[in-house]
Amino acid sequence: MQRLLPVLMLCLLPLGASAQSLYKCRIDGTLTYSGSPCPGVSSTAVEVPPPVKAEAGTEPDLKKMQADATKLQKERNAKEQSQAKLDQAAARLAESKRQRCGKLRLQKKWADEAVAAGSASAKDKATEKARRLGDQLQLECPF
Repeated sequence: MQRLLPVLMLCLLPLGASAQSLYKCRIDGTLTYSGSPCPGVSSTAVEVPPPVKAEAGTEPDLKKMQADATKLQKERNAKEQSQAKLDQAAARLAESKRQRCGKLRLQKKWADEAVAAGSASAKDKATEKARRLGDQLQLECPF
């Protein structure tokens, strides 16, 4: 176990990246790239540019991006709150309309019952009232 620990520590040490050569070859009309020269055909060594390192000026860009993200999040939250208020208002309006339609249906039902139970002299007046309530119900509650 004590012998294994130093070996594991050596494996965990970061090793420096060594630059390798890259070769470009054309075999049977097909362009290929490999880490060693191609046997039997002419190979061209390709220079691989070093990896791009982060520039010193990227931190302000990061801060600007974070500020923009915060601003966009605030705008999104404001829009969501505004939409929630609109949804609540629409729900209140729909409930109000549902109650109004229920009231009109009930009044129409009572007017129809009054027509059926009324005497001959009151029947014309009750019929007219029932007709008007029916018209109002159709106008306000078409469903």
